[in-house]
Amino acid sequence: MTTTPPSLPELPRVGDASGLEPDPRFYPEELQLAFRNHAIVLEGLSRFRLVHEIDVTTAFRQIEADCASFSGDKDDTAPLALALRSDVEREARRFADTRGYAIDWDAVARLDDEALVNAVAQVAPFDVAAKQAVLEAPDIAARADLVAQFLRFFRLDDSNDDATMQ
Repeated sequence: MTTTPPSLPELPRVGDASGLEPDPRFYPEELQLAFRNHAIVLEGLSRFRLVHEIDVTTAFRQIEADCASFSGDKDDTAPLALALRSDVEREARRFADTRGYAIDWDAVARLDDEALVNAVAQVAPFDVAAKQAVLEAPDIAARADLVAQFLRFFRLDDSNDDATMQ
C-alpha cells in the first residue's frame, strides 16, 4: 500500500538536530530514561522555498530548495530599535491584559529581541494568514512590526475570538 507523504509547510526551514531531550508527554521524568522516550531538538537555521521534491526511494524525503531569498537568516540580527521593541512589549501586555492571560513580565523583559518576537508570534492566537505573514517577513524588524500590528488588531476585535485578517 502506497501512502501519500504529508505536504510540506509553505515556508519550511533548514536546520540541525541539536540535541535529544526526555519527552515529558509520555511518562513522568523518573520513567523517561527507563522507557527511552526522548524528543529530538531541532534548531532552525534558515527558511527556504521548495523548488521541487525529488523522486527517490530513500526512507526520507529529498527536495531541491532555494535559500537565496533568506540569506539574512544566517546573519546575527541587529537589535531592534528601542521604540519598536517597546511597541511589541506594550501591545503584548495590552493583549494579555484584555484576554486575562497571566504573564511573567520580568521574564519577558529579559528575552532578547528575536526570542521576544518569535515567542509572541507563536503563542498569540493569530489566524493562519497572519502567522504566515510574520514567518515570511524579511527580518526581525519587519516581524516585530507585524506582530505589534496583529496584536492591536486581534485585541481590538474582542467581539470575535476567531477573527481573521482578510
